[in-house]
Amino acid sequence: SSSEISGYAQTLIYGVCRYYLPLKGIIESKLRKPLKSKDRDIFIILMLGAFQILQTHKPAHAIVNATSELARQRRKEWAVALINGTLRNLVREKEKDAAIWARANASPESAFPAWITRRIQHAYPTPSIANAILSNSLIPAPMTLRYNPRWNTLSHFTDTLSKANITGHWSQHIPNCLTLSEPITIENIPDFYAGSCSVQDEAAQLAAHLLNPTAHARVLDACAAPGGKTCHLLELGTKLQLTALDSSATRLRGVQQNLDRLGLHATLIAADATDVNSWWDRVQFDYILLDAPCTSLGVIRRHPDIFWLKHEIDVAKLAKLQETLLNCLWPTLKPGGTLLYSTCSLLPEENESQIHAFLQQHPDASTVDLSEYKKRYFFATDPSTEPKHGLQLIPQAGGNDGFYYACLHKAPEAK
Repeated sequence: SSSEISGYAQTLIYGVCRYYLPLKGIIESKLRKPLKSKDRDIFIILMLGAFQILQTHKPAHAIVNATSELARQRRKEWAVALINGTLRNLVREKEKDAAIWARANASPESAFPAWITRRIQHAYPTPSIANAILSNSLIPAPMTLRYNPRWNTLSHFTDTLSKANITGHWSQHIPNCLTLSEPITIENIPDFYAGSCSVQDEAAQLAAHLLNPTAHARVLDACAAPGGKTCHLLELGTKLQLTALDSSATRLRGVQQNLDRLGLHATLIAADATDVNSWWDRVQFDYILLDAPCTSLGVIRRHPDIFWLKHEIDVAKLAKLQETLLNCLWPTLKPGGTLLYSTCSLLPEENESQIHAFLQQHPDASTVDLSEYKKRYFFATDPSTEPKHGLQLIPQAGGNDGFYYACLHKAPEAK
């Protein structure tokens, strides 16, 4: 089917992004001389073939034939023999020694740009923790659903899944959170378009529970797109007055589509959150969710293009933006209100250090103790590097993504 084809295409693209460096090394070692820059497409085709040979169970002859056909489609007949010879050589080596991939990629960090490996190892000096982060970031993430309690009963939802032969396990930590045994297309999720559930990682689902707004509260989701946390807040809350803010009008259309599908309502505003005067009506919020832009190193396994789209210089740039967002949004929060700061980063510069600096500059701010969540939720960090403020989650094989949360309380006005 077309969905299966597109799914496999995504597997190939993501796979080559994840293992670009090891694949590049393997291909270069097989070529007698480097390809010219104008034949970069042939090099990519070779990596696509090598990834399939080393990481999938498809028949080797089918992979070689299909990969060679790509060269013909590019009208580069001369490359067919090169591709055939290179990939068949790789197949023979694999058949001779099934551990070839393990040798070529002996340590997880060999797949990462050096700056990411260095930053992770510095932030998590215990080798077992750093290695777990790197290893788990190379494993495709599971598909996790968030059941919508406003749609129908939970028993009805589970019955529809069972009839569709969809299996999984419910989270021990997050209500209404189901991790599927195997990823599927949303078209195959019963009643998905009728609002039965949403796709959202387990760690991301923690946000709405941590903020936990009271009924009728005035809430700001400051960097709302694509709207997963916006919708979750509305699913759990009672008659919230929620404003979803994002700098991209295009991305906000996706938020609106999610709201419509789930039968929810929010006020959407396209504006730069740091330009407060352009969007704020001067009425303070009871709760603010700031899911800040970040390096996204905790979700590389879902977005392996992060390997190559983010650079070390971005850490300082994003940390400055996060600082600006916190400082700009703090005055829009009522005294006695709560701001939940979150990132999908693993770096203290964007997380623990960011909050520590904010507390130093804002005497009316204090962190809410989240120690009960440290006991209740899925943490596998080194106690020596556990943040003093907030929660740091690292990516788990078959489980949650890497996330950071800090809950800030604004002191009430003196009477």
